[in-house]
Amino acid sequence: MSAWADGRVLAADDARRADDRGLLLGDGLFETIHVVDGRAALLDRHLARLTASAASVRIPLPASLAATVAGALAELHAAEGRPSRGALRVTLTRGRGRGLSPLGGPPGLVLTFDALTGRTR
Repeated sequence: MSAWADGRVLAADDARRADDRGLLLGDGLFETIHVVDGRAALLDRHLARLTASAASVRIPLPASLAATVAGALAELHAAEGRPSRGALRVTLTRGRGRGLSPLGGPPGLVLTFDALTGRTR
């Protein structure tokens, strides 16, 4: 499978993301979490809500979701230069598969981090 995004043909590893049901069908969930000094505010509550939502739409969660999110946040925060404030987005999808029937593979998990600057309400 080949895929194109952001003005270029994607490498094979990147192209595999193009058949994720979250991208194709909106079959997924997300949480956006305020980060202060590298710590995710109310992380337990966000992950509890994500867990409940995933159960309601029958998306299996990775067994070590909390540890994965914490580890990824540390890496992303460092990669962004350790800003004092940021936003972590945790996106969970049903995983790969085209058409109406999911393949039953592992869920997709994507985490992004953006530094927050300036005043917000």
